[in-house]
This record gives sequence, C-alpha cells and structure tokens, in this order.
Amino acid sequence: MTYQLGPDASAAASRLARQGLSLPPRPEIEIPNLPRDITELSDEQLMDLFVELTTWNDYISTQVAAAQVDERAAQRLLDVAEANATAANWSGGKDDRVAITKAKVATDSSVAASRDALAERHAYRKLVEALGFNVERDAALVSRELTRRTSGSTPTVRRSSRWST
Repeated sequence: MTYQLGPDASAAASRLARQGLSLPPRPEIEIPNLPRDITELSDEQLMDLFVELTTWNDYISTQVAAAQVDERAAQRLLDVAEANATAANWSGGKDDRVAITKAKVATDSSVAASRDALAERHAYRKLVEALGFNVERDAALVSRELTRRTSGSTPTVRRSSRWST
C-alpha cells in the first residue's frame, strides 16, 4: 500500500514538504501478524514486533488523515453539484414542487458522479481506519506484554505491606 492522495491531501502534503516535514515512509515489511502465543517470543523479538507495529501505525494513521481530507473534499464537490442542479432545475414558478426539484437534482449526472466519488472515498477511509485500529490494537497487546515482563522483574511493594508491623 502506498499513500493514496487526492488533490486536497496532495496539496497538504506538498505544503508540509515546503516546511521541511514529510509523511512517514511505507514500512519495508508487510504488516506483521501476531503469533498465537505472544508469550513464546523472546524479549528482543517482542520489541522488534512492537517497533514494526508502531511504524505501521504511523504510516496508516497518516493515510487515514489523507483519506479524511479527500472525503471532505468530495463532500464539498457533492454539495456544489447539488446546489448547481437545484438552481438549474428551479424555475421559481408557483407550480414548482420541492419533491420534483429534489428528484431532478438526485438524477442529475454531475450529482450522481459526485455521490459515487464521495461513496468511494468514504469506503476507502473506513477500510484504512479499520486497518489502523487493528494495528493499534495489536501494538497495545504487545505493549502490555512488554510491561508485564518488565514489571515482573522488579520487586513491587504492596499497599497492604506498608501498614503491617
């Protein structure tokens, strides 16, 4: 997967580049799968997995932001197409009916194309968000395992033991 940038997201990425900022690169490896039993991994393997998931999370969350920008741009284009079609189909006469005008607007070819473009961008954003949530959840699981391992190696003082004499 490489970044999918529509005109608005591409313009935003170019603006970032002019400020010396860049989008995170696509990780070199594929999104890693969690092993069935994460406790079987060595500490080093677990940390490598955490780094890989974090890198993917950075990449995907940036793609989600770009998809949201592009979806919003598609919504704006649909709003303009609907407004133009409404203006073109409204004669202002007494016999004009709102329902008839709405039907004409809904069947206008530019409105239909804009609706299709918005639906496509919405679907893409939802899928990328789902990937992002999956990677984030996996990273959280690995993080909990890392925390469990590190907190188990240091002695802890229980609250109740502070009060016993």
